[in-house]
Amino acid sequence: MAQHDLYLEFLQKLKKDKTEEEIAEFLSGLMKFGSAQLMTALFYFLTVEDMEEVEKIKDEKLQEEEIKKRFQMRTGVTTLEFLQNLRDTVAKHYLFPELKPKNN
Repeated sequence: MAQHDLYLEFLQKLKKDKTEEEIAEFLSGLMKFGSAQLMTALFYFLTVEDMEEVEKIKDEKLQEEEIKKRFQMRTGVTTLEFLQNLRDTVAKHYLFPELKPKNN
């Protein structure tokens, strides 16, 4: 199953299982979770030297692009791919709860 199809299937199941309000809360929570995970990954993978170089850039948009470039350099994935992988993992575990890792 293609990843895009997996996410669409997830959204369809969400619509069957939840009310509109619950869906909005769930997706809002997913966005917040994704943002927090990305920030954690940025702090983990970018070095002090990376951040010092970014801070030398005066333009905010150029700073953001530099952070994205350095993140991809350090991780091998773009920030968008990182978030899509996270989204797809959540979708997979929602659709197939038996695949969730067991906490022992």
